[in-house]
Amino acid sequence: MLFRSSIGLAILLGVVALSYRMIVLAYPTGGGSYSVSKATFGRMPSLVAASALLIGYVLTVAVSVSSASDQIASALPALADWKSFIAVGAVFLITIGNLRGLREAGNIFAIPTYLFLGMALLMIGLGVYQIIVVGVDASYPSLAESTADMGRLALVLLAVRAFSAGSVGLTGTEAIATGVPAFRPPEARNAATTLAVMSVILGVLFVGITFLANGYALVPNDEVTIIAQAAEAVFGVSSIGFYLFLTFTTLILVLAANTSFAAFPVLASVLANDGFFPRAFSFRGERLAYTLGIVVLGVMAAVLIVAFGGDTSTLIPIYAAAIFTDFTISQSGMVLHWLRNRTSGWQLRLG
Repeated sequence: MLFRSSIGLAILLGVVALSYRMIVLAYPTGGGSYSVSKATFGRMPSLVAASALLIGYVLTVAVSVSSASDQIASALPALADWKSFIAVGAVFLITIGNLRGLREAGNIFAIPTYLFLGMALLMIGLGVYQIIVVGVDASYPSLAESTADMGRLALVLLAVRAFSAGSVGLTGTEAIATGVPAFRPPEARNAATTLAVMSVILGVLFVGITFLANGYALVPNDEVTIIAQAAEAVFGVSSIGFYLFLTFTTLILVLAANTSFAAFPVLASVLANDGFFPRAFSFRGERLAYTLGIVVLGVMAAVLIVAFGGDTSTLIPIYAAAIFTDFTISQSGMVLHWLRNRTSGWQLRLG
């Protein structure tokens, strides 16, 4: 059931990426779902979409840095009691970095991204080989016994819970649609290409790691994350590969949080220019960054981390609700967009 859910989410990711690619090309000025719903539905629906987006961006930071602190605690169990402090400290550093113009140092982000992808693909490749070719003696004894007595409804609810938890991986698509102006010219084409590549990579990693979790019969616990357990199973306990992979995973999660610091302030400035936010959100600081938006995002994310104790499992349900609210409004708006404009190929895009 777990692996089938991952396949379903990968398919959903492809649909979402394709849909947001059309938004990028149709609304190259940025704003994402807010721009779409404003142009098609009007004021109130667009504000609902913007609210869902802003909530999603705050939760992206909170969930990403909380997950990063979980990876640190998985590698260094002595820091388990300090996970919330580590997460808040990470938010503080990211906030300061963006206020100092960190967004301009894109080449710095490329190195940990490539290192993470290399280690993740290596882990998946080795794990698949061990499971399929070598063979792994693993099973879910306690889980099998408990699910044997479950009713059909309970299993459905469990599947829905897994699906909603995995849906958080879809949020990066909207960040690209919102921040199109941040790309190099031609902005829309580069953003669309980035969206396509990102979706393929994310789908491969998500399905691959889920396959490993299923093949090695990994079970979530409060001490070691599933991804850390997968690294232990493939590379060996406390091996160099294990620590390298968790290091790069932590870095990539911090970078994932940083995407919100590019998208949230831009959307806040758009809302400010439209008269729905204080005008101060549209002002750029000395480093050409939307200072107030960056600070507000950092503070709100830190408050959420403290309030929920850095527990990603309690943050994810809010996350999923914001994601699908935004997606539903934006894609309904795109249906009206194609029906009204009827440009070349509109029937295919509408379908």
